[in-house]
Amino acid sequence: KQTQISKDEASNLIKNIAEKAVKTMNVKKSDVFQTLRYCLTAKREGFELPILIELLGVNETIRRLDLVTERIQQSC
Repeated sequence: KQTQISKDEASNLIKNIAEKAVKTMNVKKSDVFQTLRYCLTAKREGFELPILIELLGVNETIRRLDLVTERIQQSC
């Protein structure tokens, strides 16, 4: 069953991820947002991330991010 998340919940999640990435990896928030969008859609432009995550649902979002993580690990 697909777990749904509201736009507000997704927005808070994205903000937390971006803030942690900015602090620990010394990157810009915009770079984090663009990278996440590309990982989820394979496109540089599109829906705002909270809307995208709300549309995809938690399970599909996690599945897509897991696929990207696996591919990165395989290429190392």
